[in-house]
Amino acid sequence: MNVHGQVVGRFEDGARDLPARDGKDLLLTMDFDLQQFAESLMASRRGAVIALNTTDGGILAMTSSPDYNLSLFSGVTQPETWKALNADTSRPLFNRATLTRYPPGSTFKMILAFAALENDVVSPSWSVRCAGSYRVGNKVFKDLHVHGLTDMTKAIQQSCNVYFYQLMMKVGLDPWSEMASRFGFGRLTGIDIYEENPGLLPSTAYMNRRYGERGWTRGFLPSLGIGQGEVGVTPLQMAIYAMAIANRGVVHQPHAVRAVFDRSRNRIDTIFYQTRRIVLSDRSCEVVREGMRRVVQEPGGTVGMARIAGIESAGKTGTAQNPHGPDHAWYVGFAPVEAPRIAVAVLVENAGFGGSFAAPVAGRCMEHFLREASPAVPKTGPEQPQLPTPVAAALAAPQQKGR
Repeated sequence: MNVHGQVVGRFEDGARDLPARDGKDLLLTMDFDLQQFAESLMASRRGAVIALNTTDGGILAMTSSPDYNLSLFSGVTQPETWKALNADTSRPLFNRATLTRYPPGSTFKMILAFAALENDVVSPSWSVRCAGSYRVGNKVFKDLHVHGLTDMTKAIQQSCNVYFYQLMMKVGLDPWSEMASRFGFGRLTGIDIYEENPGLLPSTAYMNRRYGERGWTRGFLPSLGIGQGEVGVTPLQMAIYAMAIANRGVVHQPHAVRAVFDRSRNRIDTIFYQTRRIVLSDRSCEVVREGMRRVVQEPGGTVGMARIAGIESAGKTGTAQNPHGPDHAWYVGFAPVEAPRIAVAVLVENAGFGGSFAAPVAGRCMEHFLREASPAVPKTGPEQPQLPTPVAAALAAPQQKGR
C-alpha cells in the first residue's frame, strides 16, 4: 500500500500471504431500538444522552450530538473529509457523553443532601424560610421563586436554591466534596470505551492551589451547593449518579461490552465488571428518592414533562449557567421508582431550563425502554445479521452478575 492507503500490488506475488481469519465478536449491552430513538430525539440539538441498565451498569444507549456518518471512516478516509470534520465548529468528533466538563447545576443538590444527612449536620425536617434570595457578606445569591418554609424533601422537589445555599454553609466544602467523591465525581469511571474526562471536584486543597489560601472565602460555597462554580461533570458520571441513587448506593461499573465470542473456538467469554456500594443510610436514601419522586409525580415539582403514564419515575432538573452563552439544560432520573430498571442523564447544550428541554428527552427515553424494550436477542435485519447460535443463546440466557 502507498502512503495514501491505496493498494498498489501484492508482495512477492502473494507468496507470503496469510489466509484471512475471523476476528472476535463483541457482544454489546445496548438496546438498539433505544439507541436509535435517543439519537432521533437529539438530532437537532447539541448534547448527550446516557441510559444505563441499573441492574448491571450496561450501557443501553449513548448518544453524542451532533455526530457524523461512521461510513466516512470505512476504508480510506479522504483528506478533505477529515479536514472538514475537524474544522466543523459543531465539533461532531467530540464525544459529549464522556468528555464534556460542565457544571451540573441543580442536579447536584442531592449530593449536598446526602452529605448533610450522613454527617448528621441536619435532620430531614430542618427547614429554612425562602424569601427568594440569600446574602453572604456583600453578595446576594438569588432564587427563581419564593418557596416559603421549606424542608429537605420540598427543597429537592421544588429545587429551592435558598435552602441549599444555607445547607452548604452548614455542611462545608470538604464533607460535600468527600460525598461527591463517593459517587465517583472527580475521577474516571472505568468505562470500557477508554475515552472519558474525570471532571473536576473542588476541595479545600484544590481551592488553595488555585486561589491561594487567602484568595477564596466561604462566599464561594453557596454556588457549589447548587452545582455551579468550579465543579465539572460528564453526562456519563451523572448517569452513574442516577443509578447509584436508584439502587440505594449500589454502583455497577459502566460498560458497553457484555461478552466476547471467539469464532475459532466457538466459545463465549463473559466479561465481569466491578460492583461497589456507597455506604448510605436507609433514611438518607428515602428522603432523597422521595424528593426526586415528587419532582416528577407531585404538583409543585419542576418536571411534569418527564412523567410516564402508569409508571412512577424520579428525577431532578438542572439549569447550569454558561458564561459563554445560553444556559445548559440537565436532567437525571430513573424508573420505575420501586424497582428501577433504567437510569438516564441528559445534557442539552445552550438550551435553557432543564425541565423544559432535557427532562422531556429523558422521560421519553425511559418510557420507550420500559414499554418497548427489545428482547434479550437483538432483532435481525439489514444492519443486524443473524447471530451464530451460541451467541444468540448466550444473549438470551440470564446475565451473570459482575464482581
